[in-house]
Amino acid sequence: MLDRRRNLLRLGVALYAAVVTIMLFQRPDSADYWRHALSRDHDAAHREALLAVTPHEAAAPAPPPPPPPPPPPPPPPCSICTAGPVGKSLCAEWGADAMTRLVSYAGTNHRLRRALARMRAGKPFTLAAIGGSVSMGHGLKDEEPKAYSDLNLHSRVFAWLNATFPAAGGSVYDPAKRPADTNVYVNGAQPARGADYFSMCSQLHVPADADLVVVELGINDPPAMTTIVNFELLLRQLLESDHEPGVLVFNLFALKFDEMAMGAEVNHGVAQFYDVPTLTLRNALAPFFARDKKPILEWFHKEVPDPNPETLEGVDIRHLSGRGHELAANMMIAYLELQLCEMDRLERDTRGWTTDKLYPSEEIFPNLLMTKYDPWHPAPRLRPTCITTSSDKFPLVPKAQSGWREWAWKDKKYLVADAPGSTIEFDFTVSRGTVFLYFLRSYQFGLGTLECEVVGVAGTKKKIAAAWELPYNIGRSDRWDSLPPGEHTLKCELLKETDDPNGGTEFRLMALMSI
Repeated sequence: MLDRRRNLLRLGVALYAAVVTIMLFQRPDSADYWRHALSRDHDAAHREALLAVTPHEAAAPAPPPPPPPPPPPPPPPCSICTAGPVGKSLCAEWGADAMTRLVSYAGTNHRLRRALARMRAGKPFTLAAIGGSVSMGHGLKDEEPKAYSDLNLHSRVFAWLNATFPAAGGSVYDPAKRPADTNVYVNGAQPARGADYFSMCSQLHVPADADLVVVELGINDPPAMTTIVNFELLLRQLLESDHEPGVLVFNLFALKFDEMAMGAEVNHGVAQFYDVPTLTLRNALAPFFARDKKPILEWFHKEVPDPNPETLEGVDIRHLSGRGHELAANMMIAYLELQLCEMDRLERDTRGWTTDKLYPSEEIFPNLLMTKYDPWHPAPRLRPTCITTSSDKFPLVPKAQSGWREWAWKDKKYLVADAPGSTIEFDFTVSRGTVFLYFLRSYQFGLGTLECEVVGVAGTKKKIAAAWELPYNIGRSDRWDSLPPGEHTLKCELLKETDDPNGGTEFRLMALMSI
């Protein structure tokens, strides 16, 4: 009975399934229905298969974009051997060490760069030079005036500056009146004169609107304390100028004297104190002539066509030749190239730069080096008076004279007397109580002795000997201090007594200076 019921149940289920199947396949869209169902099942299976794929079998992602190119490397640091073509040429010929030795003191170069900044801004400029006979061009083969010869070291520097920063109106040498929009070159050098002269008379030889002043006094000054005093007074006058010129000290050298040490040995210390860049030619070139005299034959003036290469007889080892002038000029130019390179770097790297920000104008130290530190009582600005045989505007004209005459040898001008008993008088005014008489000293010109006094001032009479044993002829000064402020008269008489071994009594006056 139980089995019969089970069989009937199975039969009923089978019939039901058959009926349902027939009904489904009898639908008009039954084929599409099943195809869709099967497709849906296939897509699901495909998705499951993709999920089961291992990572290394997956499709590679798109590559990332390439990184941006690196910024250009910064320009190499400035050096005197890379800043410009002149420096590169010098370093190729003499080596980088020589150019390093050239720079005795660099400092901040603020004043020099301020001057160059004005030139780069298109403003016309004035270059002035002061110095001795080398700066005047003695040793050059050109005709007079050698101070403005194209071969002169300062003329060469001006030519380079003028080509680098041309003015709309061109250029001119030593004009009586400066034309508009014109670059100007003034060579104020005076032969046989040093800082003792220029400290009192530079205003006659450097125009008030000078933008750059080259000071060449490494030869004519002795390595003495007096040079420190005089050179400091000169630098202060230049630095206190209302036009704020850049100042470059360029020390030349000579080999004629008993000592190689000259004014350069002490003036660069003063220049360093006042932050004035200083170049010394001897230091750059010394290794080249330490054991070989051939370079000296090239750098210095030959007095005869074939001088003795061993004894140097026939070589004027005081005055540079044309080749020496060229070398000296190029060393100054290379230093100026370096400053322009440094200015480019600073101005490129400083956002919102200004000339005053990058190259500030600083006040000079209040006290003189040879005085006690006392900032509450600064040294007054020096305003000397100078009358000189080297000036047409302020000539050395006596109040009265007997036996004196004007005389010149080439570019050296004097008031001269040679008869004992000749007298001369000069009026002068002092505010700080000092007057200087500037005259020539020589070992070979037969010079005599002058006796002078400040009229009406007790204790001022003194004898001044012009003859000496040092093997050169150069201007030197004697002075009177602690004079009462006001007007005075200096009266002098040529004596019969003399220090000249041959009894010479000639005396040559060059200037009278007072402060």
